[in-house]
Amino acid sequence: MADEVQEIKDKLDIVEFINSYAPLKKTGRNFRALCPFHSERTPSFFVSPERQTWHCFGCNRGGDIYSFLMEKEGLTFGEALRMLASRAGVELKTRFSPQRQERKERLLAATHLASEFYHYLLAKHKLGEKTRQYLSNRSIERTSIEEFKLGYAPSSWEAAGKFLLSRGFKVDELLETGLIIEKSDIRHPTSDIRHWYDRFRGRLMFPVFDVTNRVVGFSARTLENEEPKYINSPESAIFKKGHLLYGLNLAKDEIRAKDTTILVEGNLDVISAHQAGFQNVVAPLGTGVTEAHAKLSKRFAQKISICFDNDEAGTQATLRAIPIAQSQGLEISVLQIKNAQDADELIRQDPQLFEKALSETRTAFFYLLSLGKGKFNATDTALSKKKIAALVLPFIARTPKEIEKDALVKKLAEELGISERAVWSDLEKTSGLENQRISELEEGENKKAETPKKSREILLAEHLLQLILASEKTVWVDEKFKTILSNIQKDFFVSDKLTEIWQSVEKFFNQKREINVKEIGKNLSPSSQAVYDLLILRPAAKIYEKEQEFLNDLQLAADELKKLFLRKKLQELSLAIREAEKKEAREEVDRLKKEFKETLGEMPK
Repeated sequence: MADEVQEIKDKLDIVEFINSYAPLKKTGRNFRALCPFHSERTPSFFVSPERQTWHCFGCNRGGDIYSFLMEKEGLTFGEALRMLASRAGVELKTRFSPQRQERKERLLAATHLASEFYHYLLAKHKLGEKTRQYLSNRSIERTSIEEFKLGYAPSSWEAAGKFLLSRGFKVDELLETGLIIEKSDIRHPTSDIRHWYDRFRGRLMFPVFDVTNRVVGFSARTLENEEPKYINSPESAIFKKGHLLYGLNLAKDEIRAKDTTILVEGNLDVISAHQAGFQNVVAPLGTGVTEAHAKLSKRFAQKISICFDNDEAGTQATLRAIPIAQSQGLEISVLQIKNAQDADELIRQDPQLFEKALSETRTAFFYLLSLGKGKFNATDTALSKKKIAALVLPFIARTPKEIEKDALVKKLAEELGISERAVWSDLEKTSGLENQRISELEEGENKKAETPKKSREILLAEHLLQLILASEKTVWVDEKFKTILSNIQKDFFVSDKLTEIWQSVEKFFNQKREINVKEIGKNLSPSSQAVYDLLILRPAAKIYEKEQEFLNDLQLAADELKKLFLRKKLQELSLAIREAEKKEAREEVDRLKKEFKETLGEMPK
């Protein structure tokens, strides 16, 4: 497995790959660009062609070609591995069963071709005329039909199945995708003939794409007054309804840019929103929000805004979604629809009304508080206050950070006109041992470790190493460069990782008389390699036009680092001398004083 991972990295150039996402410009040994993961005006995203790594010093993301693809497309490592293997022309022989993978590819090919079939009928065939008119009446434009690859399944019992069979697919494959259904009740006991019919008939077809833009199934809406209004592909090896969000393949970049997923209830809500310019909108596929949905959303954004239908069912769905999103550490808000049934209807009235609703989005806490006040409107009675608190307290109990929890308790007490002590008392009863355990887990997952402030010794050591690693061929033969490196001692580096990096630099230069960042980094430990990559990728403090200016700065950095080391040593010697004097150990005092004087003499001018 490790061999295949490395083989793929060796065959793909990270600069060429990332350049297709973010235009890169050469800067010294590295390339840089505006970060594709956050908004910025000054480029802080750097790529090292020698180390085949990347890092953004603005948002502190970084890694190799796999981590870039996973971050950019919201993929798991396995998904990124398969995509890059295909691009590199590497056949994966381990971990994944070839037969299973081939079967999966066949199913994906069938759903893709089916989507093309349905789309053609809607976009270009006379059979799709009625559905085209329906979409026009719903203000769905031609561009949206193309963007979402909408289709039409004809009323025929066998049209789609026969078309796919004529293209070489087998009955078993179509049954597994759910595109056809077997008539098991009329199957002849002695015959191999299998009777089947199309699952989707006379319906508007919404192809469902995964995050890698592959059609994995369908959601189909009736055009008549029949139930169910929507039917989906059945669960299969490629279609797992609770793990998919409709429109995510088109929304993921905007979700990442805005750091917010807007979750609506239906497919047409998504399409109307995208059409009106709200492109960070997605929807579950006719199911409640699942933990997998929340995890999928968190791949792209830390915030989620729930915008379900303006009815009791929508309210209940919102109440069920809040704890699920909260369990994944998402920052939750609720966008409420007013004077319309759903997002689609509101946008069709006027997109600015949806924009206004967005600006009035409430946090989950205030949504629950407002909901409680509206439902139990006699807020001046003890019973109504108790009911409102019962609606809000579970949310507070699941809040992992104590500071936030304390603020919410104060706000609830203020809003209900009761004491904080009373709220805390009820909160303890609400929380229980299980909620306490969940809170601790969530806090552990979401708490970000504070970055310790680096000491001057560390900063100087990093600067010195960065200068050495960025040096050009012309200085390698300069006697001053050789002298500076020969006078640097491993004891100058107070960090184990920086010491390891220096020793690797020193060893390689002494053997080859050159600085080759690719070769120097090969034998470093994984933790030191991470630091090493940052040193290589970090932008230089200045551009040197003259070689002598570079050597002077290198000498200055080496001298300053040596001074810090010697000052520390002098302090230690002074303490040792005082201790020896207390013990009246004259010989030891004389030896230490001599060493103190020699050390003082080593101090750079």
